Amino acid sequence: MLPPRYLDGLSDEIIEIYSQLESDILQDMARRIARVGKITDMTKWQAQMLAEAGGLKKNISRILAKYDKAIVKQVKDTFTEALETSAKNDNRIFKAATGRTVSAPNAQQMLATIQKCHSDLSRLTLTTAATTQTQFVREANRVYMNVQSGAFDYDTAMKDAADELAKRGITTVQYENGRPVTRSIESAVRMNILTSVNQTAANQTLNNCEELDCDLVETSAHIGARPEHEEWQGQIFSRSGNNKKYRPFSVCELGSVTGICGINCKHSFYPYFEGMAEHYTEKELDEMASEEVSYNGQKMTRYEGEQKLRGIERNIRHYKRQALTEEAAGVDNTKARRKLGEWQAAARDFTQQTGIERDRAREYVGTGGKQPRGIEPAQSKIAGTPATPPSTPPAFNNTLGNATTIDTAKHELESFANYVAIPKDTDLMSINTVTKQLEALQANYKTNKLDTIAFSGRLSIRTGASANFESLTVNKKVKEFGKSVLQPDEWAHRMSDGVKHYTEQKKYLNTLIANTTDPAYISFYKKQIHETEKKLAQCTEYVKYKRGNVCYKGLEVETTIAHEYGHIIADQRIGQLNGRIANRAFEYRRGNPLYDKCMMIDDVFNKAKANGDIYKISAYGAENPREFFAETFAIFAMKQETLPQYILDMILEVIK
Repeated sequence: MLPPRYLDGLSDEIIEIYSQLESDILQDMARRIARVGKITDMTKWQAQMLAEAGGLKKNISRILAKYDKAIVKQVKDTFTEALETSAKNDNRIFKAATGRTVSAPNAQQMLATIQKCHSDLSRLTLTTAATTQTQFVREANRVYMNVQSGAFDYDTAMKDAADELAKRGITTVQYENGRPVTRSIESAVRMNILTSVNQTAANQTLNNCEELDCDLVETSAHIGARPEHEEWQGQIFSRSGNNKKYRPFSVCELGSVTGICGINCKHSFYPYFEGMAEHYTEKELDEMASEEVSYNGQKMTRYEGEQKLRGIERNIRHYKRQALTEEAAGVDNTKARRKLGEWQAAARDFTQQTGIERDRAREYVGTGGKQPRGIEPAQSKIAGTPATPPSTPPAFNNTLGNATTIDTAKHELESFANYVAIPKDTDLMSINTVTKQLEALQANYKTNKLDTIAFSGRLSIRTGASANFESLTVNKKVKEFGKSVLQPDEWAHRMSDGVKHYTEQKKYLNTLIANTTDPAYISFYKKQIHETEKKLAQCTEYVKYKRGNVCYKGLEVETTIAHEYGHIIADQRIGQLNGRIANRAFEYRRGNPLYDKCMMIDDVFNKAKANGDIYKISAYGAENPREFFAETFAIFAMKQETLPQYILDMILEVIK
């Protein structure tokens, strides 16, 4: 067996090689796009584009060949050392219990395993070559069209392309359950090595147990395990399931992607003989499962802390790649290096506060030389310091929303719901703002107690919250959502620019078609025109609206909750979202008071669209009568502007 700490650093050396490979390819792509992007004559550009695409393909092959020997050697060394270590660990137990040992790993079997792993990695790099060339053609076309249409100058277009290359990195495609899954090359390699080695060592341990008639095994344990793995880590199991004293080993789901030794799992298992001292006491296991760390005053489990640190490390790698790629493209990389410095400062601050060890290997990007250096911020912007809370309308004197801990905040929200769920890494200030707004809305409009209020990390940043008659789900990054919503002046500027940009791009694409006879290029440009026309039509319509969403500056969280409260009140009062499920008095027929009120909202919605008042509400409110009511209710509840009388009458009729 292999202990978790050993498995944790298992793939670092191979990742370093692939990181260098990725860096070489990204910089080569950036240099080639820069060369193509400077050509203004369309015929010369097409010829150079084809030449650079062909040159990139050949160079990728050379880069892959250049690193292949190092990869083979490192895979062999990693597997050999890991399987020998696993056999030694097993033999210590076997010798102490039986006086016997098993032989060293079979050389022929080990060679077959190494060859399979190298073959899997080779398939990854083959798909990398294909996806990289596609990526190059897409970005080169985008730079050329943006520069020639006048939408961007050359430096801006090149910087945008370099940033896009760095953001995506080199990707590879793998198939899981018949479906293609795109991963970064680093993630794919790390997963392949860890999973292959751990599963091979696990099979070796099983064979050894079979040879020495050992029915019992003890699973390893580590701090920060996935919650579903904590249930069985550090315990004794019966392989056969015949020993009634212990649970069957099948509960650990060996062989499944989510079970022990599954994808990215660092658990394994020891041979165990009755009467031996167990590796972990109940107290140690409880401490592993319950260990918490504190960051900026917020408590989180060790596992949550490690996942947060992995996110910081990903950002460090991202901005290192961006700095390198921008440098290769010949554009200024100061902004990327400044962001890199901010995230490096965040990593230092996080590890100092939590005590979780920083894994430098996960921050490394291959350069063949020194790593890009971040520009140190005067004061870290990403240290997690809460922002100044937005002011709230002075319509209500709150007594709730002043919690100093997540548990207290959860208790306060139980005033509005039977069940409250809040992840421990949720911003406390955002929770308090939600609580204050719910208290104010409840005092004014009186709705029934909800079944559930939950803060979720699964919602897209484009979604602030969702609600119906029985539940309210709030994005735990609701503050970031609010700040991402364009204010009216920003909206008008963005949509006007969009109309201008897509009009010019369509014109230029038609010029390209008129000046080429290559069927491949004609087909590509026609697809681009189709996509451009869709975006142009959307911007042309959206420019008529005052804004995209009702979301008042400085009151973004409050407005988001007011919108969702509109859904809650409309569903509870008249069943607008869920009909009879929400309100038993609702029936789908004319003459039913609740159904008639729903139809009234539809009529007001259609009137607002017909007379143009909808443009004063929002583009989101124009989607359907449900969002129309929620958007207009938000305007009504926030008291920041007036509504036409017929819309105001609609709201008053629903909430009375």
